Amino acid sequence: MVDDLRELFSSFDQDNSGAIEREELGQLLQCMGQSKSEDEVDRLFNLMDADGSGDVDFEEFCIVILHNRETKKSLDPRSIAERMWKLFDKDGDGSICPDEMLEAFTTLGKNWDVEDIRTLMHEIDNDQSGTIEKSEFVEYITSIMSSSHH
Repeated sequence: MVDDLRELFSSFDQDNSGAIEREELGQLLQCMGQSKSEDEVDRLFNLMDADGSGDVDFEEFCIVILHNRETKKSLDPRSIAERMWKLFDKDGDGSICPDEMLEAFTTLGKNWDVEDIRTLMHEIDNDQSGTIEKSEFVEYITSIMSSSHH
């Protein structure tokens, strides 16, 4: 769970400062299709910025996300994995090739090099076919999310 949150946090924290600034929060909400007014973004930001430091650190971020998870029904890892699959399997052919993996990470704003992608592909690709089938992907994501209950 914590690793997933760190991953999400990093995608907000575009300048890798270790904290989310007000502008970054606004941009992220837009990316997620949650267009909020400036006032709403301010309110949300102030809510997240528990210590009033002017930015949201990882712990503050976790508190908000986990609090929201408890109030809404908790998402099961499998449905999250299924959603993520659609991001990666661009051509919808039921498998992810290294190019699709690279493209997805680029879209997510991750500067992974080909070597990182190859390592990850190798971890997920159980039958070592060189592509990742949906079942392999879902199993991998589900096991990461299930095993990291802290």
